[in-house]
Amino acid sequence: MKKNLSVSVKTLFAALTMMALPMLSNAQTNLKHVAPANYSITRTPRVFNAEKPVMNSVLTDVKENEQWWGYFDGDYEGNTGMLGLEAPGVYNCCVKISSGCQMGKGKTIEGLKFSFPSLDDINDIYIWISETLPQSAETADVTWQKVDKSMLTDLRSTEAKFNEVRFDKPFMIGDKDVYVGYSFNVVKAETEEAKQPMLITKWPETTDKNALIFKFANEEWTDCASYPFGNLAVQMLMSKLETKNAVSIQRNFDSEIAGKKGTEISVTLDLTNEGSEGCSEFKYVVQCGTDQYPEETVVLDKKITNVDEVFEYTFNIPVKEETGRDTVMVKITSVNGVANESVGFTTCGGSIYSLSKVADHNVFVEHFVGIWNGHSPRAYVAMDRMTETYGNKAIIVSVHAGNVEAMECADYKDMTYYYKGTSGFPAAFVDRTINNVDPYWGEEMLSDFGFEDCFLKIYNTVALAEIKLNAYFDDSGENIIADSETEFLCNTENGDYAVGYVLKEDGMSGEGQGWEQTNQFGDFKDSGIFDADPRFEWWMNAGEVVKGYVFNNVAIGAKGMLKKGIQGSLNAPFVENTPQKHSVTFALADYPVIQNKDNLTMCAVIFDRSNGRIVNSCAVKVLSVNAISDVNVDNEAVEIERYTVDGRRIEAPVKDVNIVRYSDGSVRKVFIR
Repeated sequence: MKKNLSVSVKTLFAALTMMALPMLSNAQTNLKHVAPANYSITRTPRVFNAEKPVMNSVLTDVKENEQWWGYFDGDYEGNTGMLGLEAPGVYNCCVKISSGCQMGKGKTIEGLKFSFPSLDDINDIYIWISETLPQSAETADVTWQKVDKSMLTDLRSTEAKFNEVRFDKPFMIGDKDVYVGYSFNVVKAETEEAKQPMLITKWPETTDKNALIFKFANEEWTDCASYPFGNLAVQMLMSKLETKNAVSIQRNFDSEIAGKKGTEISVTLDLTNEGSEGCSEFKYVVQCGTDQYPEETVVLDKKITNVDEVFEYTFNIPVKEETGRDTVMVKITSVNGVANESVGFTTCGGSIYSLSKVADHNVFVEHFVGIWNGHSPRAYVAMDRMTETYGNKAIIVSVHAGNVEAMECADYKDMTYYYKGTSGFPAAFVDRTINNVDPYWGEEMLSDFGFEDCFLKIYNTVALAEIKLNAYFDDSGENIIADSETEFLCNTENGDYAVGYVLKEDGMSGEGQGWEQTNQFGDFKDSGIFDADPRFEWWMNAGEVVKGYVFNNVAIGAKGMLKKGIQGSLNAPFVENTPQKHSVTFALADYPVIQNKDNLTMCAVIFDRSNGRIVNSCAVKVLSVNAISDVNVDNEAVEIERYTVDGRRIEAPVKDVNIVRYSDGSVRKVFIR
């Protein structure tokens, strides 16, 4: 669906695009990541007849059980742009259909809809289907066919601007994901249409998952998910078997699920009605390991009537009495009182953890910004709002990058340079699970603080372990010691986990170019785009360069954050209620950017090394232990903070050693009997 916005194309482009990271003071205008070849990817800001409606199918034999489907709405006369490598050669481009999606298992791929800006200088056009990414169209492992160019049309046509071609050998999707695409040869690249021959929709928005995968000539395939290129402008003609009482379920749980032993946890899953009779009730069974629970009947408040309509249902999953990890499966057994006729997935499976207790789940948020990037204030506003709303439940680290930066964090360079981790600036990672999303809008552009939804998706899951931290200066005052203690909440013999650390500083500011924040929010004044959050008003009036801004949560140094934790910091087997300790040292001489030792905070995270996700995290102020003494306090200084020896802040004295910070800046160790 197109968005009707009362802003110019230039302003809209600036608002939607996560800017590429320029490592030099003069920003690069060409991206170089999509293919390893030494070519530039460019995009012409061109829109074809943007207000015309979607055109009807040109095929005259589309059956009632067939429909056009894709990551593109089919409107070749709408918001369509061009993408290319500005060079002659063979292009291969495709989308992926997940077997577990709505149009996955049990559906048959009948045909492909596609087009070109111009057919001039293009020949050897193929369409194909493959269960693996092929080296060329002719090596597709399902089917391929060459298309007669004389029978095709392009966007210059006065009639149909697109092509609809049936496959000679239709293919029913099974348990495997499927790639569907087309290939062609650009003979010469002299015109804009030949330089940028791929048609893209939704530009310049971030590419949807599975919506643009491409390779050029003899290079490797590149999945463009999360890059600001848009989706490939193709659709597939899909058919399905005629069924009356059929409901499919998503293939797998979105993530591992966990709960306290002996309880129930609620899991919301997507279901799809595939039957002509609709769905008014269904039955399901749950199996955990070898234990199968009694069949349950669900009567819907409102009947689902439309074929292919997706609806949600929240299932209650029992958690075993014994701690540990097990498999769990939910199966839809019947629909409307008869056996489920679905040819799609009728079972959803995954892992479930039974935990000895439910730990606090702190969410680790890394956002990538730069003073050279005029859209980074969007991240500053978002993180201020996160802190105000969620306090220390959201552990925020602000990673600055770019060689014009006074605050650049060298320990993060491999994640920020040349798209090795981030796909643009500003960007945010949430527990390394929801990655490369806009730090204010989240996963949906122009939403009001949609990032909060990303945070809550992670925050509302149960952590498998908890971590505690104590950070302090050594006796010399030249090093920071970070001592972590990780406790797993169930026995996990075969897991692979490790700890990583980030040192950050609040209240940073300075003079000179390295501290001056570029600000493009004046462009949006009176546009209405950012009216939903009053914090943006200050930025809209602040000028193109903001001097004297105070930066918080600035990443100073990191250990293990680029390698899924420090190797050997945690060791299997992981036994419940048996803490594992680890310690690292940060030498202050390595971080001359530090301005005020009193404003330093140490963060620690637990990585699941099997998938790179963060299990849990914590953060504590770095204590000036070199100033600690064992004497009783008897002066005019006022206590302002009190901690236990493991770094937990407390409101009142507790037995044993208390670490107390006073208003004169001193820190003392006080023993309470």
